[in-house]
Amino acid sequence: MRSLFIAAAAVALLAAAPAIAQGNKTSHGASSGDAKFIEHVARDGQAEVDLGHLGEQKAQTNEVKALARRLVADHTKSNQQLMKIAQQEQVQPPAQPSKSESNQRAKLEKLNGQAFDRAFVKEIVQDHQKDIKYFQKEQSSLQDPQLKSFAQQTLPVLQQHLEMAQQTEKATSGSGSSTKPHSSMDSTATPAARTTTPAR
Repeated sequence: MRSLFIAAAAVALLAAAPAIAQGNKTSHGASSGDAKFIEHVARDGQAEVDLGHLGEQKAQTNEVKALARRLVADHTKSNQQLMKIAQQEQVQPPAQPSKSESNQRAKLEKLNGQAFDRAFVKEIVQDHQKDIKYFQKEQSSLQDPQLKSFAQQTLPVLQQHLEMAQQTEKATSGSGSSTKPHSSMDSTATPAARTTTPAR
């Protein structure tokens, strides 16, 4: 009888183990995959904020300054959200950027004028292309519901940043010619408007 009771108790514990593990996941820390995701995204997010501040200080064109401001605002917000999840998951994100991120910032700091603007925007494009691929690859395997929701909300923002950076890259590829296409479009639009109005 005792052996049967022990066996039954063991089966019950095994059956309940997944539920217990899920229920206590936040109190006992994140899974290894979640922890790596938090560390990776936190480090990259802080690097984007730092680059954004640098862009605000050194950018020459309004388009690049606007991109830098957007990066600072959005990544600061997402970093704060991620920190709350990290605390709940008992994950301590890295306080320092990676060596490659530090080296890239050092290179940008040495540039000025159009050279800085072009290198800055190019770096933002490349960074966000990598980040988007990373989010798309990892978000389906995340365990924590809050972290999964964070990834789903952040991915569209990263895609918006990439589109904005690519548009800015086109605008800054010429020598400050981003305002000229608009003026030429306006001038071509007015004759079209004049031709349509008499034909009533």
